[in-house]
Amino acid sequence: MRQLGEVLSQSEIDALLAALDSGELDPGEIDAESENQRVKLYDFKRPEKFTKEQMRTLQMLHENLARSLSTYLATTLRTLVEIKVMSVEQLTYYEFTRSLPLLTMLAIYDIPAWDGRGLLECNLTLVFAMIDRMLGGPGSSLQEGRPLTDIEQGLVSLLMRQIGLLYRDAWQTVADVSFNLDSLETNPLFAQIVSQNETVALINFSARIGSAEGMLNICLPHMVLEQAMDRLTTRSWFAGQTRAHDQR
Repeated sequence: MRQLGEVLSQSEIDALLAALDSGELDPGEIDAESENQRVKLYDFKRPEKFTKEQMRTLQMLHENLARSLSTYLATTLRTLVEIKVMSVEQLTYYEFTRSLPLLTMLAIYDIPAWDGRGLLECNLTLVFAMIDRMLGGPGSSLQEGRPLTDIEQGLVSLLMRQIGLLYRDAWQTVADVSFNLDSLETNPLFAQIVSQNETVALINFSARIGSAEGMLNICLPHMVLEQAMDRLTTRSWFAGQTRAHDQR
């Protein structure tokens, strides 16, 4: 059967008219076929650069990270920690930064193997709860956000460097890549790791640390992930899981 949009030759047109005249072809069948043509909407202002399989692989990879991060923080802070992946989506970097509060914690990581940067955003409610636990407190958080002091930045940097190591381990099933902490920011305007219209993968986590609850976000630009795109498949991920299990 001809696909919608294909050009018919004159002989094919004659044959089609003859079939209609003889009753061999019902005009209703043509209308039904046209209605059944699948039309996919495409937004040129927001192109989709990640396939569904790549998004699924990113979700599985970050679910592993969530488990290891929960274990690490629970051991380090000596409190109940629960971290879960809520969603994995693609959007522009502009949309991501617009969704952030004016005051938050942004850990920017250098990714030498991919010649780019990514970032982790953590709600200040969680940040101050972690700092309080590290200083021997019950894990209380501030009612109102404020910038981090130099001492607090030093404590948070220790945590973020360790999270970078855990993130490297999570990626080992797909790629040999490291995440080196570059800087901490509290204002999203000072965390321009890519251009505003660049497509990014955004991984959103819910987190509970003691009695404090908040959100974590990991933002990875498409242009940075390009070198690993061909390995972001469920087959590669499961093969990496098997290798890691055999090496234990």
